[in-house]
Parts: sequence; C-alpha cells; structure tokens
Amino acid sequence: MNALYDAKKGRYHYQKGFNINAIVTTIIAGVICLIGNFIPMLKPLYDMSWFVGIITAFILYTLLELRQSKRTLFAKSPTLNEENS
Repeated sequence: MNALYDAKKGRYHYQKGFNINAIVTTIIAGVICLIGNFIPMLKPLYDMSWFVGIITAFILYTLLELRQSKRTLFAKSPTLNEENS
C-alpha cells in the first residue's frame, strides 16, 4: 500500500507523470491498426482494426509492464514503521 503513495520511488511512479509503456503501446497498436489503410496487402488488419488494436495493445502492454516489474521486483521494498502504519 505504501508504494501507491510513494511519490518518488513507488511502483506506480511514472516518468515525469507519464506512463511511457502506455504511450508506446498506444502508438504501436495505432500504427498496426492503420497500416492496412496505406499498404493494400495489410488491408485485413485495417478491416478488423478494433480487434487487432485491442489484442495488440493488451499483449504489448502486458509484456512491457512485466519487463518493467522484473527490474523492480528485487528492489528493496519499504518497511512499515510507527510513522506510516
């Protein structure tokens, strides 16, 4: 619970207030969805862009978050003391 409110080092602290994983995921999934509009061979991706976008975004965001959580998994977790209990 402390990680939720730790403004500097908590698990939910984002880079300057931006969730970079979410931004990267949105851009990549959007490009994959729209690429079929410009490349005729990939038109089926564009025709089903809603499904392609949701599935791509889910998989990509999950992978990016897992990669980030592995880096912080072994970081020393804060301990409760009298001040923050």
